[in-house]
Amino acid sequence: MSKKKNTFIGELFLTLMIFISALFAYLFSLNEIKALSKVKDQLENQLLQKADKKEILLVELERLSSEDRIVKIAQDSLSLVKSLTDYNKLYLDESQVSRVKRIISDKYE
Repeated sequence: MSKKKNTFIGELFLTLMIFISALFAYLFSLNEIKALSKVKDQLENQLLQKADKKEILLVELERLSSEDRIVKIAQDSLSLVKSLTDYNKLYLDESQVSRVKRIISDKYE
């Protein structure tokens, strides 16, 4: 009877150790998941803030590079006058551009 009792106690102890080890592993994993979720949320917030800042900067760039603003500054500060006639447009095809590039590269090599 003593041998069966020792075997039972040994098996019970082994089962409890396995259960406790699994419980610690579960709690550790749960803690890591919570910590990583918190880091993920912080990084997502930073990403949203940077996206908002990028959008603000793009709007500011559009405002600063608008034609009306540039013309006004050119007229007021530099005393330039905008031409009333349309500018001539020059159209080139790709073969003309490549020919000019080749001529320039041959000349300056």
